[in-house]
Amino acid sequence: MLQKYGIRTRGRAVEIFSTCAQIIAAMGHMDKNTVKTLLYPILPQFTEALVEALKIPDGPSSDSGIKKEILKALTVLVKYEPKQMSTWLPHILTPVWNSLTESALIYVKTAVNDSEEANDPVDSDGEVLGFENVVFMIFDFVSALVEAPKFRGLVKKGLADLIYYIVFYMQITEEQVRTWSSSPDRFVEDEDDDTFSYSVRISAQDLLMSLFQEYEEESIRGLSAAVTKHLQESAAARSSGDPHWWKIHESCMLALGSVRDALVDGSKEHFDLSGFLESVVLADLQTSGEFDVWHPPRTRFLQTTVDGLQQTQPATLRVSAVRAVWGFCEYLNNNNQSSQLTPFLAPFAEGLITLSTQFSSDVLALAMEALSIVIAVDPQFTHSVENRVSPITIAVFLKYNSDPVLVSICQDIFKELCHNSLCCSQLQQRLLPTIISILQAPLDKIPSGIQSYGGECVRAYVSVAFDQIAAWRDDQGQSGLYYVVKIAQHLLDPKTPESAAVFVGRLVSVLITKAGPSLGEATDILLRAVLSKLQQTETLSVIQSLVLVFAHLVHTQMGAVLEFLSGVPGPTGQSALAFVLTEWCSRQTVFYGAYENKVSILALCKLLEHGIQSNDSRLVDISVKGDRIINMNEGIRTRSKGAANPEQWTEIPVMVKIYKLMIHELSNCLDNSMLHRDQDEESESLVLVFAHLVHTQMGAVLEFLSGVPGPTGQSALAFVLTEWCSRQTVFYGAYENKVSILALCKLLEHGIQRFDLDAQEEEEDPDALADPISSMNLQSCLVQFLRGLSQQPFYSTFSEHHTPQELQVLQNAGVLA
Repeated sequence: MLQKYGIRTRGRAVEIFSTCAQIIAAMGHMDKNTVKTLLYPILPQFTEALVEALKIPDGPSSDSGIKKEILKALTVLVKYEPKQMSTWLPHILTPVWNSLTESALIYVKTAVNDSEEANDPVDSDGEVLGFENVVFMIFDFVSALVEAPKFRGLVKKGLADLIYYIVFYMQITEEQVRTWSSSPDRFVEDEDDDTFSYSVRISAQDLLMSLFQEYEEESIRGLSAAVTKHLQESAAARSSGDPHWWKIHESCMLALGSVRDALVDGSKEHFDLSGFLESVVLADLQTSGEFDVWHPPRTRFLQTTVDGLQQTQPATLRVSAVRAVWGFCEYLNNNNQSSQLTPFLAPFAEGLITLSTQFSSDVLALAMEALSIVIAVDPQFTHSVENRVSPITIAVFLKYNSDPVLVSICQDIFKELCHNSLCCSQLQQRLLPTIISILQAPLDKIPSGIQSYGGECVRAYVSVAFDQIAAWRDDQGQSGLYYVVKIAQHLLDPKTPESAAVFVGRLVSVLITKAGPSLGEATDILLRAVLSKLQQTETLSVIQSLVLVFAHLVHTQMGAVLEFLSGVPGPTGQSALAFVLTEWCSRQTVFYGAYENKVSILALCKLLEHGIQSNDSRLVDISVKGDRIINMNEGIRTRSKGAANPEQWTEIPVMVKIYKLMIHELSNCLDNSMLHRDQDEESESLVLVFAHLVHTQMGAVLEFLSGVPGPTGQSALAFVLTEWCSRQTVFYGAYENKVSILALCKLLEHGIQRFDLDAQEEEEDPDALADPISSMNLQSCLVQFLRGLSQQPFYSTFSEHHTPQELQVLQNAGVLA
């Protein structure tokens, strides 16, 4: 085969095998026989061929491109079929280790020191297949071993040697030196803890942190031995005149900094961090400048940080000094040692302000963030520099108003200055005129998004300071309440863009709740405006916001809201009540947000309960669209068939529709309960299989998952995404986490509608938290209501509309036997 096919053809064959193995492994979670039939029979043959191919040295028959694909294939097999691969692992480890050590020498010559030209192969698309990809895949392979319980012991045995090479690969390359020197913003981005950049240096960091998570004590011993060995080799290189000796010092510092928590948090294993700081870090600092050796080490570090901020220093050093300022201030302030910072606060602030005037983007954000923590150390000092901090913060706020990161940092600085009683009045004098001038812009100059958040700002005022708003009067005697109503009316105006009304429902609901009878006729005016806007909007978020106005009123003033809606004509000749319920019921299943969903479905429950108890004709007489009528003999429904024969739906009483919606919501509750149970490693591995496939073959995997039924009646795509999103925050391993979150980013870009992640997060809205509904157990409420309903003599009027799926949900929930 080596003579018959070229390297690129063989590499493509290995890539196809990897993809097939991943898909088969994914299918195996649903049907074990699939793996046994399709993969196990060929596994020995393929594994042997892969191992033999990996042993071939670079040359006419092998290069970094095909080795990358081989390592990827072996990683897939080890990760998803550990039991089958356990017998092969001893044969695999030797060539993988040889690839790691041989690549290290090439990496230093061609990348770190740039002393030799890399002879990287190129594929048919012109993409350079650099040997860095081999290193990535080796690290990925090691991560797979760490994740598999069967193989963790093997990694532990060779931990010291492995960590030695990991630190080796953390060295700065000459290309990075050139890039960072010319672009400080790129330096900030690449060296940030949450960077989306990827390099051998970052990959090595990720693997080191992963090893520390799994084998902390052993990793500390291994890192200590590796650092000691590297420092000895660096000293020898320095003595021989090697100009690159410092790079291994820097990589040792980076490695120790990456796992600093494990080194200082009382581990049983001891690493002499103080000795390293004294003998290596301070010694290296002394090579670039003299300072008083009689000062304690911390003072020398602080003074060196001040020196690093100076304009005469290289940009990368100034950026590193900014990070050091942030670290020193956070640590010493949090540990009640801020007095040690006092002599350095003024030069810190001076250096940061100077940086902020000279750079933009990432460096600016870093400097401003450090400034925000410097001014939090000492109120007296902050007062002395307020006249410099406030103007530059206001200038950044105005210039970069569309940058969410910088705006957030500026807001943090404003907040800190406001909390300082010595600075508050001066800040107000500088900032309020600017804010007022912004707010006085003509309405046609204000983007709809800003109008929307302006409404949210007003809602916050109404929520926490309604009495003050109601008591305030302008020169014409108009109250603050009058203006709040005007704002709500403007947002509800049909001429106002829909995007401005995304949150208007919250404003109206809070206003009605807080004002009560004092609103007078304005209540009727606002509700009519809500109806008018609801008739014209097509955006789901706006429809939900408007419908929830009536949902809240059902909870608090059911009689009044039914009376109002029944007395107002709707757009189709029926009452507004029929119109609202039709819109509400047709979209209830796609409403989002945990709290909002509770408010909505429980309001429908109250309406159903009211209709049953009072036989209210205003509800009983309303009919809405029910279930789709499916023609079992229709076959595949093409677009031409759909155009010739439009979908048909049953028509059912709205009270039956509400009942069905309750069952649907109960089904979601049951699914969520199932998804939140403890799940084994295979479940997480399944998600990561699809994450990898999203990166390599998104179209194919989406088509595959969409065409396979999931365990809950939805597609397998819905099942996998629900599982994925529910577990994303607890995924193990830095590399795995990056693979997963970047795959989700790609799905979002592709246009996959986002699942309701709000239900997985804690509610933060104060108004929602204050509402007793937010703390109610939705599943218990639904089960209790439906169980009571099922015992009524008239239940057959509801049960005759059951679908098989709905009946199954009721049985699973214990509503029906």
